[in-house]
Amino acid sequence: MKKIRVALVALALVSVAPRVAAQDASLTGCVREASSQRAVPAMTVRLIAPAEAKRPEMVTLTNEQGQFRFSSLPPGPYALELLQGAQVVSREIIDVSGQATRDVVVRQVP
Repeated sequence: MKKIRVALVALALVSVAPRVAAQDASLTGCVREASSQRAVPAMTVRLIAPAEAKRPEMVTLTNEQGQFRFSSLPPGPYALELLQGAQVVSREIIDVSGQATRDVVVRQVP
C-alpha cells in the first residue's frame, strides 16, 4: 500500500512539472524613438492579458537605456502598451512564450 501511495505522489509531481515549466515565460525589450533611434527612458510599459485570462495587468518603466522586462508570465497573447503620462502612444498584440524579446519603436514621443 505504501509503494502505491509513493508511486501516486511521484506521478502527480511528474504531471504537474510540465505545467509549472510552461508558466515561466518572460518578455524583455527596448523602446526607441523612430526619428533618432535614441532610447526612451522613463516610458511606462503596460502588459495586459486578455480579459478571459483573469490576470492583472503589469506595469513597469523603461530604464536609462530604454529597456523593460516582465518575468514569470503565463504564455499567451498580451496587449503591450507604451504610455507617456496617461496617453497611449503605442499598442500592439504580442504572443509571449519562452524568453520573448520585443523592441518597440515610438513614432513620436510627446
